[in-house]
Amino acid sequence: MVMQHQSISKAPLFALIAVGTIFCWIVGYGWFRTFTTWGNTVSAYVAGILIPPIGMALAYAVAYERRKGNIAIPLGFFFILFLISAAGTINTLFFQMRGLISMQEEIEAARTSLVNLNGRSKQILGTPDHETYERRVWERWEPLKAEIENPQRCGQGPEAAKRIAELQQVLPAFKPLSGGGCEHSTRVVAQYQKTIAQLLTQSATAQAARPLVEAKDEIDRTLKNTLETLDHARAALKDVSDISAAVKVVQDAAATYVSMREKAERVSGKSTDTPANIPTRSALGIGNLGEVLKFVVKKWDLTTAFFVFIAVLLDVALILAFKGILADTSTSTLKSTVIRPPIATLRNY
Repeated sequence: MVMQHQSISKAPLFALIAVGTIFCWIVGYGWFRTFTTWGNTVSAYVAGILIPPIGMALAYAVAYERRKGNIAIPLGFFFILFLISAAGTINTLFFQMRGLISMQEEIEAARTSLVNLNGRSKQILGTPDHETYERRVWERWEPLKAEIENPQRCGQGPEAAKRIAELQQVLPAFKPLSGGGCEHSTRVVAQYQKTIAQLLTQSATAQAARPLVEAKDEIDRTLKNTLETLDHARAALKDVSDISAAVKVVQDAAATYVSMREKAERVSGKSTDTPANIPTRSALGIGNLGEVLKFVVKKWDLTTAFFVFIAVLLDVALILAFKGILADTSTSTLKSTVIRPPIATLRNY
């Protein structure tokens, strides 16, 4: 019996190369994204490179054991293969197809939280007593202003003196200017307004309100700047490669939210009645296998069903490709075995 050279036909080999390449890219990228979101770049590359070959080895084992007629062992191998490949495949497809949408939703959620916090901060940091006092003072000023601007009296006479006395009832430190006259009425009005504004900032109610007003202005300014940064991040979100930068912006916005919320409650002594923080787990989880699987379970629809179908399809296609290689190898082995007839064997003697 003479054994001749064995060869594998090109069709099964090409099929294996094609399916294996797709399998390695999708599964490897999915695991790479998972380890990247965990913050370890080196592990991400190692996982992305090593896990796909493990999956291919399992697919070969399934094909090999099934060819031998085994059932239990291939099922065990296939279950492990599915866990490895489906996880990577689902993560890759989710990141590529839904990553941008999910990141935009996270940015919008962060914006809503910041806007709500700013509104509540303005409420609890309000200074109604001081605002009421300021309104009363300026209301008393208006009649005096009208007297000064009256070309008949120009702020002189008993009516003007009466208006000054009324203003002094709510603003005792106010003092009338000496001199005047119709030719100086515009200058007198401007000077009085400046004096009243200064006296108001020195009043007892203003002193009590100052910490609240300063905190309110700082919070308003800071949150508006953060909202503007979020808007820029959303506008720059064109491709999945932009997601990492957007995640950093959302993280910074969440930190700002916590800081400004704490300041509003500490200065006012009141509760904002807002959440303690902006949840960033979903944003950080874009590309994280654990968060993706939670999303799949929570929101099962045609899209997520499609992801799972593609994962199973890749596994089955890879197993069939190996099965074709094994079948072709077996056929080549049988054909290469030549059995000489007995008569031919005797002639050699």
